[in-house]
Amino acid sequence: MPPRRPRRWAAALVAAVLIVLAVPASGAAAPVLRGVAVDALHGETAEQVTADVDAAARLGANALRVSVWWEGLEPGGKGDRAAWYLDRLDLLVDRARAHGLRVLLTPVGTPCWASSAPGAPGGCDAAGRGVPASAAHPPRDPADYADLVRFLVGRYRTALAGVEVWNEPNLEGFWATPDAGAYAALVRAVHGAVERLAPEVPVVAGVLAGSDTAYLERLYAAGISGHYDALSVHAYNDGRAPETLLDPRWIRATLLQGLQALGETLAAHREDAPLWITEMGWNTSSQRGLLWNDGVTPQEQADYLRRALGMLGDRSSGIGYAASVFVYRLRDLGDDPADPQHGYGLLRRDGTAKPAFAAVRDAFAALAREAPAAAPDAGAVAPAAPAPGTGAAAAAGKASALLRITTPRAGAHGRLLRRLRGTAVLARGERVELAVTRRAGGRGCRTLGAGGRLRAARRCARPRFLRTAGGERWTLALPRGLPAGRYLVVARTVRPRGGGRPAVVRRREQAQLRLR
Repeated sequence: MPPRRPRRWAAALVAAVLIVLAVPASGAAAPVLRGVAVDALHGETAEQVTADVDAAARLGANALRVSVWWEGLEPGGKGDRAAWYLDRLDLLVDRARAHGLRVLLTPVGTPCWASSAPGAPGGCDAAGRGVPASAAHPPRDPADYADLVRFLVGRYRTALAGVEVWNEPNLEGFWATPDAGAYAALVRAVHGAVERLAPEVPVVAGVLAGSDTAYLERLYAAGISGHYDALSVHAYNDGRAPETLLDPRWIRATLLQGLQALGETLAAHREDAPLWITEMGWNTSSQRGLLWNDGVTPQEQADYLRRALGMLGDRSSGIGYAASVFVYRLRDLGDDPADPQHGYGLLRRDGTAKPAFAAVRDAFAALAREAPAAAPDAGAVAPAAPAPGTGAAAAAGKASALLRITTPRAGAHGRLLRRLRGTAVLARGERVELAVTRRAGGRGCRTLGAGGRLRAARRCARPRFLRTAGGERWTLALPRGLPAGRYLVVARTVRPRGGGRPAVVRRREQAQLRLR
């Protein structure tokens, strides 16, 4: 959620003009996941949970973002799980599944018995509680958190849109230590656990409060690269219109400029993982003048969300490359008109709709017409009804991943891989294109050409797509004689357009392998 601490930033506002950002190579034409944040365990009754999921379905969302409070799920010790908590989470997931909604789980909040907080675990009571603020401290052993994620993935595997590693670790309120290495270790532990159990479930890392490129640089220095499938950010623009820019010193706190800075950082590190916006919104509180968490009117909330989501379907807008977006949030957290945290909902606390509900519903409908119907790498749960124009496999409910490389990633378990296989759900006229690039020393790369020879390429981040694979099941046989080393394999589905215009990229996935 948005940070609670107000900050006074004396920044001169720049004229509200759009900027064209550096579009990462992994961008799609419009977000694949169009989601909204809901709760199951913040005092909601079972009836409220059911009503919220039903409302999300009416909103036109195809995904939900749900926080899982680790301290509540395993309060007394590892594996000692609260039955009531699981019952409530089961209810939400089952209801989401019935509507064809996928669930992005965000486990957060270290129980005292697992916390690295001073005095833990000796200060815990019989229920595992007792150390102040222990929930905001990293776990002493990242394997404890990874085991929790493994349990959740095993329980809900086919219903998941992904698993997000923690929440806003660049804020002290959620991550009490400034040590980015501790968070990187958590990401590596989770990625390894999920990769072995369910490689089709995306591991989403970063979960940055604002476009904090300095913290992201520290994560890369700590070894996060290659251990996540998507990078997520909580992108807000305070109480300003989505097009409004700020003085460059405050880029982290802006929507357009912040996402531009993240895109540049990803490109500098040759990262090809997609960018997910897992929080974006405006609150309707009475707070004004702080330049942080300022409120807007209900009509402004509706207008700003409509315009911001419209930008996501337009690549020329500046943020049209985000692979997924989640609006924060479905229902108000409370009913205090002066508290910004209580005003972000599309629905009021009593369930009545603000103007923003209809605005987001219309925006989601427009995005759905431009984006693939299937969620990325989210298992085999078919949508409630086949989307128009999808391939035969999708219409029959046999598969829901638009594109998937099924060969183990990263040369799993030291295997010598010479043949890669994958599946795709193709609409009429679409095709799968493949690129194989060898990571070489220096800044250059070498790309596999049509004749099986490695050709020099200037940039690793934008491989040339020279191979076409036919059909919804495809195989890439690597020619013998390729030199040893690390290779990056990128697959994408494209829809050609006439008139000499570039093809539309509908979905993209990558895998790494090592030839020895």
